[in-house]
Amino acid sequence: IDLAGSIGLDVYIPAPPDPRMKEFVPADQFAQMESGVSDRKRELEEYFESAKRYGELRAVGQADVTDVKLEAMQPYIKGLKPVLFHADSAGAIRLALATAKKFGLKGIIVGGAEAWQVTKQLKESNTPVILKAPTAACPDETDPSDELDPYDTPFVLPTLLHDAGVRFCYMTESFDT
Repeated sequence: IDLAGSIGLDVYIPAPPDPRMKEFVPADQFAQMESGVSDRKRELEEYFESAKRYGELRAVGQADVTDVKLEAMQPYIKGLKPVLFHADSAGAIRLALATAKKFGLKGIIVGGAEAWQVTKQLKESNTPVILKAPTAACPDETDPSDELDPYDTPFVLPTLLHDAGVRFCYMTESFDT
């Protein structure tokens, strides 16, 4: 494996608010939370779209000025290097998968605490998951991401992914990628 240079592009996916929160959070505050996620999603898609258009213009010699940032995005937009989508909730993972599909990105989910809820989509898109290893030494760190999930979810997650045919691996405790 050639690890020269950057391995992948880190993208932090905004997690949509849990719909169950509507009962406990004032309506205007909940709407603001949803709006913040929508704004971040729009910004993310606009940036990928800009990088895609820039690459298309460069390919036909019509880009007048070199944009260093958009130039750096080209290996990811072309699917030559992976995009590491940091997403734990099922909603954030779905958003990451939709973004990868829309732009033809080589996506990898990092974190994936609720990946067991979207195994079908992960398998269909052939998207691997990099999991944070559960640790029995610190129970708070291995609690399920959702308090209504079974208590052993972090420990059975690999089995659920394996049984669904989703490729996965573990990351070290320091997951700066």
